[in-house]
Amino acid sequence: MRYSSANPGLAGIFLGIVLLFAPISAAASEADPLATIEPAAAHFDSEYVRAFLSNQYLLENIRLIGLAEESYAAGLYDVAFEYAQEAIRYAQLSDQYVAMQLRIRDANNAISAAADRLDWARRAGAPTRHAETYESAQSVFGEALAAREAEAWDSAIALAYRVIDILAEVVPALPAQFLVRTWAGSRDCLWNIAAMPEIYGDPTRWPILYQANRHRMPRPGDPDLIHPGMILDIPSIDGEVRYGLMAEPE
Repeated sequence: MRYSSANPGLAGIFLGIVLLFAPISAAASEADPLATIEPAAAHFDSEYVRAFLSNQYLLENIRLIGLAEESYAAGLYDVAFEYAQEAIRYAQLSDQYVAMQLRIRDANNAISAAADRLDWARRAGAPTRHAETYESAQSVFGEALAAREAEAWDSAIALAYRVIDILAEVVPALPAQFLVRTWAGSRDCLWNIAAMPEIYGDPTRWPILYQANRHRMPRPGDPDLIHPGMILDIPSIDGEVRYGLMAEPE
């Protein structure tokens, strides 16, 4: 449908509608659509946001709006109408482009979070203590990477979060043993060792360490005498999982 150049009313209404579709003010010229984007982009610190504001569809949208305004001002209402139609189409393409870029970012963030969780599980001893769970998480993570490669962004996101869900049952192990250091350097004694958060977090529980390790004490009846290099067993007392040697406090 075309509107006569003698009737600016409908073309003017249509041009008003196109401005609603424009993400940024239409005060741009055909020669330099960036003149409109750059002032708006200056309000954002994120290069990611600035990249959205500079996408090719939005640039063309702004250029077409400028042409539509100029044509309308010159009384070329049919021409203004055509430019306005094209401006709306490019605004919609810009929306689709931005939506896709946001989904790509979400997929990348989800996969990064899953990778971090896998690394955490590895350091927590999951390959040994939770082998089946860890292998399952690795398998699903591979599927997430494949989905991202295939640009199946929603699937990649869902699979990445599935990795995190699978690894939720992995409980980081507290140390099962402690390597005694020097009193002069570290003030290691049963009282101070029991007070460490990784041990019991309570110095008054030192007798538990003593009873579990008195057979390896230089003088079994003297809990104050421990030597550097001794390895003390740390019994689990509240159902906590303990695994491995703690050579240095974290």
